[in-house]
Amino acid sequence: AYKISIHESYRKDGKVKKRQWVIGTHEHYDLIEYGFELWGVEDKLKEMGITESRLYELIYKKLDPLLDRITEEFHNTEEYKTYKSYKDIISKFNQKKYEFNNVYGSGYDECYDVFGNLTNKDRLEQIKQDYEYKKDYEKKSKEAFEDWYSRYSQGSYSSSSYQENVSSNYNDNEKKLLKEAFKLLSFKYHPDRGGSTEKMASINNLKDKILK
Repeated sequence: AYKISIHESYRKDGKVKKRQWVIGTHEHYDLIEYGFELWGVEDKLKEMGITESRLYELIYKKLDPLLDRITEEFHNTEEYKTYKSYKDIISKFNQKKYEFNNVYGSGYDECYDVFGNLTNKDRLEQIKQDYEYKKDYEKKSKEAFEDWYSRYSQGSYSSSSYQENVSSNYNDNEKKLLKEAFKLLSFKYHPDRGGSTEKMASINNLKDKILK
């Protein structure tokens, strides 16, 4: 460990005297792992009559060469090699987790260990099945909505008969898909997500006409 202190020599009554202010004690490798910070030195700064910046300057004048030597020494130890290997493993794990969850939403650490080995095949298959089901459901919802919109925009329904006959044009499964499509549209165009109240009003109006 290293004891950091500030020393001042001064002359009083014809004699040279010294004063010392202990700043703190720091572990050997903590200096390069966590750095050096000042804590609770306000009273000492007043006694020394210097600013915090000046104190940092005084300390690092002696500390910088020491940090270089400690760093070089530490990088040649087995401890550092183990630490670096650990950091590499965690970095790769986080990257794979990000890529997996970016596709499936979540669940990477339920299926793989920190080394990337598959530990729960059944859970992985379930996540993939849920993902494919969701994609298929969203696709069918979108197709159902586009089909309705195409027929509506082409004038397949007159203004007088549209609301009366629309229910007979879709079966229960199609209506279910349309409901999901409206949910997706509402989520996309909600004012809180950058949409507008006008678009939301149009969506709700169409929803009421179709699914009444």
